[in-house]
Amino acid sequence: MRYFYFISWFTQLTLAIGLLSVSFFIHYAVLLELLNASLFAFALAVIMAMAKVTAIIWHRYFISQHNSVYPDSIRWICLVFKSALFTLSLFLSIVYLSGNLKDLNNEMLINLVHTSQSLFNRHLKLFQVVFVFSIIISLLIELGMILSFETLTVSMQSLMHKQLAFELDKQVLKEKVRNQQQVETIKHDADIDLIKAGAERAMHKGKLKMTECNPDKTAVSTIHPA
Repeated sequence: MRYFYFISWFTQLTLAIGLLSVSFFIHYAVLLELLNASLFAFALAVIMAMAKVTAIIWHRYFISQHNSVYPDSIRWICLVFKSALFTLSLFLSIVYLSGNLKDLNNEMLINLVHTSQSLFNRHLKLFQVVFVFSIIISLLIELGMILSFETLTVSMQSLMHKQLAFELDKQVLKEKVRNQQQVETIKHDADIDLIKAGAERAMHKGKLKMTECNPDKTAVSTIHPA
């Protein structure tokens, strides 16, 4: 079971990084074409990739928390931020894919046009098929990335909760042992005090009996020092 969890987690992480890399490459290519500045386009693409991952993790984390910890306004702000980044990424992906797929114009696209025409029973132009196909691929990339990172976040939260529960149990056990030791120490001291008190009472009783048995010696010993 542990190996299955590790393989599943590693597969999700690989898929998330792969889809994020594809999305980053698409964003960089489109921004480079628009801005004509490689360094600035690269920086924006990196910021967008980091912002998307952060927004996905934040949103999933805030949803799992209680309302008293994070109010609904925080959740809505995070959701709007995540949706805005998703929309922008989707737009850039559609622009990139539609432009590049249209330039290819190969046999695969022609077959796709014919297949679409037979399925929908209407005449479709090449740019329409390319546009729809670009939307589908862009949605798969973005939704797959969101699903992968959200699943990883849930897995990490579960692991953190288990670790926290283990640490709490260990702390509780330490407190129980410490309290038990304190109780045993107090009980031991009380037993010693009882033994001492019993011994003192026994010695006192012994002295009293000796006094009762030898009253003259006691009287002499009492007068002699004077």
